[in-house]
Amino acid sequence: MRKFIYVLFIALLFSTQVVAAPFLIPSLTVTTPNPSIQYQASGNGSVARTLLSKLTDHVNVMDYAGCDPTGAADSTACIQAAIAANPNSVIDFPPGTFKVTSATTIQSATILKGSGTGSTIINVAGTGYDALTFTLSGSGVMDMQFTSPTARASGYYLNFATTGTTAIQQNIAKNLFIQNGNGIDISGPNTTLTYILDSNFYGSPQGTGIGIWIEGGAGTVISNVQMDNPNASQPSAGILMTGGGGVLISKTDVVHSGIGLNVIP
Repeated sequence: MRKFIYVLFIALLFSTQVVAAPFLIPSLTVTTPNPSIQYQASGNGSVARTLLSKLTDHVNVMDYAGCDPTGAADSTACIQAAIAANPNSVIDFPPGTFKVTSATTIQSATILKGSGTGSTIINVAGTGYDALTFTLSGSGVMDMQFTSPTARASGYYLNFATTGTTAIQQNIAKNLFIQNGNGIDISGPNTTLTYILDSNFYGSPQGTGIGIWIEGGAGTVISNVQMDNPNASQPSAGILMTGGGGVLISKTDVVHSGIGLNVIP
């Protein structure tokens, strides 16, 4: 009996193969009709969630067709598709340059989040339009750079706007590098509590350029912002106020600008 066990063990040992090369397993699709695959975090108090729910905590623009992080192809439609399909979400942008060629309006509490100002670059082609317009509370953009291949004489990179009597508030523009164009427009009488934080503006258009234009609303906060321009450019103003009230500006420097802070009642 003992001899038989030894022989069986040796047979099993030599029949076992270690697979070192890559191998394929059947693909698994996680969809709304198939929520059976579960994810559960480690530690006390964790609860099981569907894997689909976990994977959609944040959305990445690269999940949508047409986004080109090399900057060669137009990524406008891809970015718009990601925003439309995922309202009230955080949409991540990986490192790379994304070319846009027309205006995009964000009508939900959506945050566009890059990988850092030197890492995620939105390259806005052409002039005469606002690249991103936010029309609902709780939206904004963080951690990316906005630039243009040529100086944008008209149109803004970002616009926080109200339509009609609808109020928007608690919007944010944080950790941005804005270059070679007009920066941020806060328009409409009902835009309140817009936060512009920890950002750099460089190279607004000569003579007419504006870093931040406050047209209306109340409670705008501008903090830890630096604005600089080449000596010869001298844009119209670093910060222009033609409306609104209750603005707080702190730790902000504006140099090489026609007027640093221009308040027109």
